[in-house]
Amino acid sequence: MRKLSFHFFWLGLVFWSWACSNTSGLGPDGLDSADTDQGVVDVSGLDVPSGADVSGGIDAPQECLPMETYFACGVWEPFMGSTCFGCHQPEGPGSIGSEFKLLPVEEGNLTPNLERVQELAKKVDGNESVLLKKARGDLMHGGGAVLPVGSAEYGNLASLIAYFEDSTYCRPSCDPSFELLAEPEDICSSPPVSDQLDPSTGLAAPAIYTQRLTHWQYRGALKHVLGIYIDKIGDWLPPDSTTGAIPSNENYDLPTVEYGRYAQAAAYVADAIMGQSQDKLETLFDCSDNWNRDCAQSFIASRGMRLFRRPLSPAEVNGYLEIYDIGTEGDGTFEEGMQYVLEALLQSPDFLYQVELSAETEQGEQRLSGLEIATRLSFFLHAQPPSQVLLDAALAGELDDDTGIEEWVDTLLGDAGNARLGIQQFILRWLRMYDAEYVEKDPEKFLDFGWDEFRGLRRGAQLWAAYTVLEGDGRLETLFSAPETVVRLDSSESAFLEVSEDDVIAIPEKFGSNFGVVVALPPEERAGLLTNPARLANAHNSDDMGTRPILRGAALFKNLLCGSLEPPQAFEPPAAVEGESVKDSISYMLTSPSCAGCHKVINPLGLAFEIYDGVGRYRADKLDDLGYPIETHGAFGVDGVCSEEQESFEDAVTLVKSLAINDQLRTCATIQWFRYGLRRGPRFDGSDAGNLAEIYGAFADSDFNVRDLLKAIVLSRPFLYRDFEAAGEEP
Repeated sequence: MRKLSFHFFWLGLVFWSWACSNTSGLGPDGLDSADTDQGVVDVSGLDVPSGADVSGGIDAPQECLPMETYFACGVWEPFMGSTCFGCHQPEGPGSIGSEFKLLPVEEGNLTPNLERVQELAKKVDGNESVLLKKARGDLMHGGGAVLPVGSAEYGNLASLIAYFEDSTYCRPSCDPSFELLAEPEDICSSPPVSDQLDPSTGLAAPAIYTQRLTHWQYRGALKHVLGIYIDKIGDWLPPDSTTGAIPSNENYDLPTVEYGRYAQAAAYVADAIMGQSQDKLETLFDCSDNWNRDCAQSFIASRGMRLFRRPLSPAEVNGYLEIYDIGTEGDGTFEEGMQYVLEALLQSPDFLYQVELSAETEQGEQRLSGLEIATRLSFFLHAQPPSQVLLDAALAGELDDDTGIEEWVDTLLGDAGNARLGIQQFILRWLRMYDAEYVEKDPEKFLDFGWDEFRGLRRGAQLWAAYTVLEGDGRLETLFSAPETVVRLDSSESAFLEVSEDDVIAIPEKFGSNFGVVVALPPEERAGLLTNPARLANAHNSDDMGTRPILRGAALFKNLLCGSLEPPQAFEPPAAVEGESVKDSISYMLTSPSCAGCHKVINPLGLAFEIYDGVGRYRADKLDDLGYPIETHGAFGVDGVCSEEQESFEDAVTLVKSLAINDQLRTCATIQWFRYGLRRGPRFDGSDAGNLAEIYGAFADSDFNVRDLLKAIVLSRPFLYRDFEAAGEEP
């Protein structure tokens, strides 16, 4: 087969221009790896070529600042000297067990810090610099995502990394977009998240900006439309921007240089598809033995409709047929022509963007069309493009009113085999259990825990959440209090949890027998998702050698209570004392003026989970790694973490059971599922405060049933409408 990538890159550029001219309104801009269903080809083992593009899309200027000057004004002063230094200074919490240690800002230390940054920047994971991936939270990083993709700070860091590779590739000046914190933050100065839901603001339609498909949506399209599963496809694509922990890609300008990554990804996928067995190709093209131009036309019309989430016009079909003809000219074969077609389809803006172009109403608003609603519905509830049945229903007008939409929500949630995928993807992101958030454990300290155990336990948590929502009582309280999970018997994860056939309490029949069984866990040791070992073993809770109580508390506060933490100030930690207990070793943060405002809240939350070790194993002896008694008791605010009315807890189990019925977690769950469904953050200063209040009201009326929460989000104005006029404004 001919190698088409270089030739097709230029063809793709021409095609991109043609496609954009036919798609008005466009500006520049997981499925879990364990779920490779039967009949889907898994090519996750294919090699990803090296040669990372670490530029982040920064255009090369004619003149550059000296590297050290640029590092000082573009990177160190705006964020690294505070955000990164606060944890990565000597003896800081981020320097323990880390190769990345920064020195205090003193004369002569800027150059050594630059050298340390350069050393980490040279390391590559997939196609990108480790430093850049850690900064945006796509690779194991205890601090999580600290630089949003598309921000000036992210661009400055990307530019510096490119500068390391090419001294002419940088920015000519520095313009820091924010200053270091002048005063220590106090968590209690911010209102609780429940106060941000305000029904008095009304129910206006929101402004919507065109969104690129996220990595998991792209992966789901490959799997469910083209029948091929590529676990690491994200290594080929431009990075996702996020809202919280949820991928968004809303209003993120895609630099021109990043377009080449889509071309490379399309070539890689097309190669993988056309390299399959004859039987697989016959199933994909569905033309029996008649592999000819008519077969290509049929494929373009049918699979193109699934990929674009709308029917293709005759002109569009003919355009792709012309691309097919280019591939078959001369001695070209059907297979070569179809490889051209696949690459073209996968580079089209109609595939890569979630395009919503319905007509404006008299009120300046826009109710989405049936096809656009079908796309939102399927990506939200099934984590994949809409099926042909759903697209046909949309064309028949079944999604033109709320009654029809509500019926389709019930239908989609009733399809547990596909609906589980949407819930699994949400849980994966909300609890931050994806691969990049796992840190490999020291094999000498944790003999029976590695990637297999982590992925098996994670898969069990995701499946159990889906089972609880779709086949169980569906209540949020159950998700965060029931001592249950899903395991495959005779697996390494069942051995880790010490469960057997005697512990089986249910079989998720709608998922199929190969997905495992629901087992009961000791109620004094486990309570729902927050005590699952996979969550406790990820980089936001543990490192390679043990627990990270500060990170555990911060992760709970940010992701489950929707709290906000500013980057830490620079501070000088006291010298470590040999033989201190974990609690004593971090107690200085409760008295330090730079730290106490946040740590008075996050420390007790994190220490409650010290009853679990670095891989989430319950410590029955109640002793930490040094043999000291573990103290897990504490208290949190009932109406907000800092409210005067405090509720005490003895350990993690009693804490999470209290949180399971707390309005702060319920409100945060509403917001997080809203983020996932709309792939954007809530706009509390605009329309979303009122809409979220209405969604939360429906959730509460159902006794906090997640199925009703999902339906309320779908039937809300933010899901079905957009502000046509405001969508064209700068955010």
